[in-house]
Amino acid sequence: MRQAELQSFTDYIFGQTHVPMWKPKYGSHYITLPTMFPTSKNPKRIVDARLPLMRFGLMHWDVDPHVVSISAFPCKTEYWSLTSEGDPVKRVHVPDLAIMMHDGSVRCMDYIPVAIQAEKPWQKIRTAQLVSHYADELGWSYAVLDEYDIYQQPMFSNVKLLWRYKPCAADPPALAQVRQTVAKTSLPSTVDAICENLTRDDPMINGLGQEADSYVFTAIMQLLIEGALTVDMSKPISRMTTVRSSKGATK
Repeated sequence: MRQAELQSFTDYIFGQTHVPMWKPKYGSHYITLPTMFPTSKNPKRIVDARLPLMRFGLMHWDVDPHVVSISAFPCKTEYWSLTSEGDPVKRVHVPDLAIMMHDGSVRCMDYIPVAIQAEKPWQKIRTAQLVSHYADELGWSYAVLDEYDIYQQPMFSNVKLLWRYKPCAADPPALAQVRQTVAKTSLPSTVDAICENLTRDDPMINGLGQEADSYVFTAIMQLLIEGALTVDMSKPISRMTTVRSSKGATK
């Protein structure tokens, strides 16, 4: 695919007019338990997740400041494979997800539970074929993600904590001002120290009363999601976590 065609294709996949190439069936009897996932990183503010593993995988990308756009079931592509007899055959693939990174690169992936992979011994061969196909045809990376990737601790607990505090339309107006104040605070410092110092010393934040500490904590979490602040995600986020400023933060 030529560069201009690839750019147009990418713009469509992550754009407002994109139509997913597949849509899960909803209903209590549908075995994979599909659901809708809200995210500001998609123009329509919502994407489908065909199973819980994918939903939790989406949470990772939703709070990752390096990810700027998310597209579920983004495209349908044909790739060459081999039959069990060794004959070449064209197969069709629709990835579960494509994400665009802050540097403009695109990653696509499928979410396949470990148990399902164990039932399909040809999965590794298929994955290798798709890695080569996406790299050669689109310049994208491709990967299969499973429980070991999504649920590893303490990363997963940190992701769930951040996602709980992500910005939303229901945020009180004062939170935006608190975020600005937190962003200007002297760092590095612990979450607890930031909360304590600002609720004690800043008149505006102090005026929020009993909810002041909650405002500051929420502001810290949202600035981590934005990428303006950073913490060591290999350790559990707690009140004692050290917060640092991010150089070249994603806005």
